[in-house]
Amino acid sequence: MTSGHNPKAENAENEFFNAYNTKSEASQHKNLFKEESYRKKRHKPIVICIIIIAAVVILLCVGKIRSGNSIIKHTASGHKPVTSSSNDDYDKDDYNDTDDSDYSDESYDTDDEYADDDFTLKSSDDKHVQYVDKYVGVNASAVGYTSLGGDRLIRIGDGLLTVNYVTEDGSYVGVGTDEDEEKLQDYVVTAQNIAPNTKVKIDFEKDSDGEEYSSLTDFQSYDHIDLAVKKVGSKGNGPKLKTIKAAPDKTKYYIRNYVGKNAATVGYVSLGGDYRDRYGDANIELKLVPEDGSAVDISDTDNAIKNLKKYVVKSQSIKPNTAMNITYDKDVDGLVDSQSFESITLKLKKIG
Repeated sequence: MTSGHNPKAENAENEFFNAYNTKSEASQHKNLFKEESYRKKRHKPIVICIIIIAAVVILLCVGKIRSGNSIIKHTASGHKPVTSSSNDDYDKDDYNDTDDSDYSDESYDTDDEYADDDFTLKSSDDKHVQYVDKYVGVNASAVGYTSLGGDRLIRIGDGLLTVNYVTEDGSYVGVGTDEDEEKLQDYVVTAQNIAPNTKVKIDFEKDSDGEEYSSLTDFQSYDHIDLAVKKVGSKGNGPKLKTIKAAPDKTKYYIRNYVGKNAATVGYVSLGGDYRDRYGDANIELKLVPEDGSAVDISDTDNAIKNLKKYVVKSQSIKPNTAMNITYDKDVDGLVDSQSFESITLKLKKIG
C-alpha cells in the first residue's frame, strides 16, 4: 500500500518541468538571433506549435501526478485503484471515516456481488502459523461463535480472533443477549480489516521444562479482526476499515482504531469499574468523553452496555498503528512491568 502523497514523484515531476522550461527558453533565445527573419515569416505557426506541445506536456504531467496520488486496494477479486488523501490532510469530523488525525484509511472488501469464487484459504501444517479466512459476503451470524464471556470469537488453528462488527452509522451490532444474536442474521459482512490469507503467527505457553502446551496460546500477531457489516439487501458497501499492523512479538502491539465503532463494542468493564481494552498481557484504560458533556454510567456491566450503545466513537487521542511497547517483570513470568500508554481518550457522539 502506498501513500497518496509521493514526494519523490513530485520532485521528479518538478525537475522535469524545470528542465523542459529551461531548455525551451534557451532554445528560443538562440533561435532569436539565428533565425529572426525566418521567425517573422513563420511566427504564427510556431506559436501554435509551442502551445500544442505545452498542452501535451501538461496533460502528461497531470496524468502522472494523478497516478502518483492513487493507491492499489487489495480486494478478494483482485486489485483496483482508489484515491487516497495525503497523510498531511485532516479529516473533518467524519466519525464514519476516521478521526481528525493524519492517517489514511485502508480496507479489504469486494463489490456488492462479493464475487470471488476462486478464493482458496491457505493451509498450514505448522500450528505456529495460521491464515485469516475470507468473511466478506458471509452472514454476520455465520461468522465465529459467542463465548461464555460474551465475546464473538473466530477459531484460527489453536488461536482465537475477537470479532468487532462495524456499521456505517456506528449503531450497535454485537452479541450478549438472545435479541442481539438474532439481529446478527440481518447483516452481511462487506469488508474485513485483515486481508484474507494474511499470516497469523502463534506462540504457545511453555511448562517448567520448556515444552510447549498443546493449545494454550501465549501470543498472536493478530488477535482482533474488524468486520464491516450492512443490512442484508441494502445498497452500498458499508463502512471502510483500517488495517492495524501485526504485532512482532508480545513486547510490542499497535493501537487499534476505535473511530466509527459503537462505544459498547470497543472495551470491557474491569473489576475496578473503569472501561478498558486488552493488548496481549497488558490492558489500557479507555476514557470516555461524550461531546455534549454528559456522563456515561458504567457502574456495572449491564448498565455500561445499555448506555454505551447510544454512542459512536468520534475520535481518539492516540492514532491507530502507534506502537505500544511492553516490558515484563523479570521475576514473575507474564507480569507486565511497564507499557508505553496507560490510557486513551475516546470522544463520543450520540447516535441519531
